[in-house]
Amino acid sequence: MSIAYDSKIVVSRYEHLHGRLVCYSYLGTVFGSLASAFQASRDQTTPGAFPDTPERAERPRGRQPPERPGPPPPPPPEPETATMADPPPARIPPPKIPAPAKFSGEGDDLKPDKLKRWLLSVERYLSRHYMTEANTPDIVDWYGGLTEGRAEGAFLTFMKDREQPPTLEEFINKFKQLFESSTNTDDLYRKWQKVHQNSGGKPGRITKVVGDLEDIKAALPDEAITDYVYKQRFLDAMDTRLRGNVEPQIRPTDTMNDIIALAERFDATMYNTGVYKGTGGSSSSSSKPHKPKNTSTY
Repeated sequence: MSIAYDSKIVVSRYEHLHGRLVCYSYLGTVFGSLASAFQASRDQTTPGAFPDTPERAERPRGRQPPERPGPPPPPPPEPETATMADPPPARIPPPKIPAPAKFSGEGDDLKPDKLKRWLLSVERYLSRHYMTEANTPDIVDWYGGLTEGRAEGAFLTFMKDREQPPTLEEFINKFKQLFESSTNTDDLYRKWQKVHQNSGGKPGRITKVVGDLEDIKAALPDEAITDYVYKQRFLDAMDTRLRGNVEPQIRPTDTMNDIIALAERFDATMYNTGVYKGTGGSSSSSSKPHKPKNTSTY
């Protein structure tokens, strides 16, 4: 059995149904927005109302062991210092020291104090370059390199046919035997006795007397001049007017440096005040050498 549908009726019913669906969809959207707003208002605390009590954490049953402390935190890194960060400044090289004059063993080098002075100058020169007999086995060759003429020939003969290098003491003794007269000590001591402040009737500065005595003392054998001999010879070399001011001021505990400083102060004062311009100043003690009776005690 076939049923005939009126197209107008079908269309009318479809539009009516579609309009209802659209209306239902709109109402659902409105009601959803209202429900969200209502829920949000409930979540907010009403002014004057008590806040909700937070839920308590459930305590574990039974006795729990105490918590062990964890390892301490690592120390903070040390700040980078200037020494680690900045490179060290460039070292300025020291000035070069000229080498000592060569020893010839002839002419003026045969004077009483020449060999000893040359040995001292070479020793100081090598020591400034950190060269000593202890750390330089061939140090004698360095001494030989600073010889010439007759002394160089004597050095080559001394080093010839040696299975082992000689010691520095052997080298020095050999050169003293060849180039130092046996009467050198006597000549130096006579020169020591002739040092005076007054020359040609006029007094010089006491500092020159000190320099002359120190030079001769350094050229003499060790311990040849004791402190007592040095003090007496220094007083004998003074102008009598200077000695009259210095000697009463010397204390038993004064060293030679103290006595020299005292004499230099009086000497400067006497020059500035014109004391040396007067007559006098010579004495028998200044012209005759002083011979101490005992040189072993101060």
